Amino acid sequence: MATAIVEPANINPETVDWQALLAKLTKVSGGMMLARLTNFENTSEPQVAAGSRFEINGSYYEVTTDESVTGWAALAVGVVYIYAVPDGDEASFIFSATAPTYDTAKGGWFNGTDRALWRMHKGSAALYTNKQEMDNPPIIPVLAADPATPYVGQIWIRSDL
Repeated sequence: MATAIVEPANINPETVDWQALLAKLTKVSGGMMLARLTNFENTSEPQVAAGSRFEINGSYYEVTTDESVTGWAALAVGVVYIYAVPDGDEASFIFSATAPTYDTAKGGWFNGTDRALWRMHKGSAALYTNKQEMDNPPIIPVLAADPATPYVGQIWIRSDL
């Protein structure tokens, strides 16, 4: 589970600088995401890595130990998302085939109150490929296979030549 980061009360007049910092983080940038996956660069099962920090709906969470993601087996082959699901002071992580939408006000990809942090392609029961962070609006789509014609703006480097 990811646990909420406890912040000092923002009503104490002795903490003017801290209030300004909180205002910058929560009102200006929004959607803070400093998170990573284990096994990001290979096709093995990922976990949300210890030390990851992110914001969901104005609350900040930190992952203290590598956390497993549930729900992979129930999904069909195709694009899959990892969602952080808030529940009070904790958040758990699930795989889902439900595509999120970008919420400009929250600064992230959401399905209801759940925040999508990564997307990837499920190639089989044990094949986790094309892992991508979902930190910004879409620039490059997740790929199911090597396309015959790359999308405009994509760069392909072949390692099998």
